[in-house]
Amino acid sequence: MSTGGRWYGIFLGNRADALAPRSKITAQFMAVWAAAGRPLGMAIFSSASSTETGHEVTLYFSPAAESFAKTVLGSAPTTRPPRQAVALEAGDRRCWNILYPDKLPPGQGS
Repeated sequence: MSTGGRWYGIFLGNRADALAPRSKITAQFMAVWAAAGRPLGMAIFSSASSTETGHEVTLYFSPAAESFAKTVLGSAPTTRPPRQAVALEAGDRRCWNILYPDKLPPGQGS
């Protein structure tokens, strides 16, 4: 599967404020992902960074999820997030091998 396209991201704010939009985006994505046949490279990742005011959440949409990402108000093109900075939010766990072929899958370090 081609992963052509761009990564997209959306900053959701602090963890408490991000809960509702994060759940809504993930649920909508899961419906679109299932209807598309559950493509391995189509995924959403999340990151939570610590700040002085708490944890701030950002969602990242893989290139295969670009069409979906464009429907999410506030999402914008971004660079691929570092592997160590994200967790899989939605999609098939095998997507790591497609989207981060230069990195070891989670839990497989030396």
